[in-house]
Amino acid sequence: AMYAAQSGHLEIVQHLLERGAQIDLTSLNGSTALTWAIRAGHEKIIELLLEAGAKTNFFETEFQRSPLLVAAMYGREETVKWLLSAGVDAEAVDKQGANVEIITGPTYEKTNPGIISNHVTSS
Repeated sequence: AMYAAQSGHLEIVQHLLERGAQIDLTSLNGSTALTWAIRAGHEKIIELLLEAGAKTNFFETEFQRSPLLVAAMYGREETVKWLLSAGVDAEAVDKQGANVEIITGPTYEKTNPGIISNHVTSS
């Protein structure tokens, strides 16, 4: 499912999930199908994986980024909104100590008022 998610093959991901594929299987760097779909920007696959119960509060091993931090880093605004509304840990920080507010920057909060600030206590 990981490679299908990264490549944008929605139907294949859907088929694999229906056949019992391990949704949270990790690659060598600790990424899951959700992480790969976020990096590649495949929103329909991200949505499918979230609906199927993909884990959201974990860190990949290379940079210690959660799916929320990966979404923020790649500018995936809709995914950031979905993950925050799903209750992910908005206080998570990566290996360099950056949280979602730092990664998205002040412009994000101006164009998406309250999306992050309503979930983060303060940086």
